[in-house]
Amino acid sequence: MIFEELPLHFDIEKLRSHVRESVLNLPPKMVGDFFGGWSVLSSNGSYADGWASGERAFHRDFMPGASIEEKLLALGVKASSAYKEATEICHGYLAEVIRVIREAGLEPRRARLSLLKGQGRSTYHRDGPDDQYVVRLHIPIMTNEKCLFNCEEGSVHLPASGAAYLLRVNRMHRVTNESDEDRIHLIMSVQDTQGISKHHRFSKAEI
Repeated sequence: MIFEELPLHFDIEKLRSHVRESVLNLPPKMVGDFFGGWSVLSSNGSYADGWASGERAFHRDFMPGASIEEKLLALGVKASSAYKEATEICHGYLAEVIRVIREAGLEPRRARLSLLKGQGRSTYHRDGPDDQYVVRLHIPIMTNEKCLFNCEEGSVHLPASGAAYLLRVNRMHRVTNESDEDRIHLIMSVQDTQGISKHHRFSKAEI
């Protein structure tokens, strides 16, 4: 299974209006030529916080012999639980979306509006070890059929319909944008502690 659609639905036009009116006037925090964005929940209330990349921590050739925790610390990555403070873009309908997700029992952390510029792609990477629960919630806001999530199970386009999707990211994956238009998703780390999903329920055995 590449993704699971949740029984949650949001007003995509309200989300797009919020992005156009309250986000796109701010310069995105870029962490590469094609990838970056704006934090919605951060550790210090700034939309530029929370963009340190931790994927290198899971490369065997990075800091051999060190623990995952030591590697993440060296990369400047904090625990997901640290990224819970609303930033200057978290108001209006975007704040309402975060509230609904929180009240559903998904415990949103490190929420961000993720920008993948046209003709951009990430490297193949994983965001956690096999034996840990590492799940991200995606709400596509601005996208098209040439924007794909790729993993060993195949490739899929997540449409901007107001739906929310769960994906496990402790597997090799990448995102690609073969169009000339920027892709923007609302993305966050979550834990399904209330069992609202069928296939992504949180188990303490995976901590």
